[in-house]
Amino acid sequence: MTPIDILAVVFSVIVLVKLAVVIINPGIWMKLVDPIYRHTTVTTIVYVVLLAVAGYYVLPLVTAVQFGAIALIVMLIVGLGFIPYANVILKLRDEVIAKGIGKAWFSVLVWFALAIWVLVSAWK
Repeated sequence: MTPIDILAVVFSVIVLVKLAVVIINPGIWMKLVDPIYRHTTVTTIVYVVLLAVAGYYVLPLVTAVQFGAIALIVMLIVGLGFIPYANVILKLRDEVIAKGIGKAWFSVLVWFALAIWVLVSAWK
């Protein structure tokens, strides 16, 4: 298996295990997730490292335009998942507006860089 195959299998296993656990016994998933999100600094570091590793293997294999199209599909799937929780999302929106996006500066910077990369590549 190539590194990209391994990443794809890891993705599939995480999705299937999460869905199975959430459907069968959501309490188990919540017990796992709670400690992860209570330690935001450690969680952020782990996510950034995983993002760097995945990006290292995936980004050389796709064009910026392909990446943008895939990102759009992922955004739409995530958005569909949020629609049933619109009231919660609107409360989150209000909190983000009130406090600013400063807490999410790294994520905003990454999204900004990716969007610019896609736009520049699309018009070359």
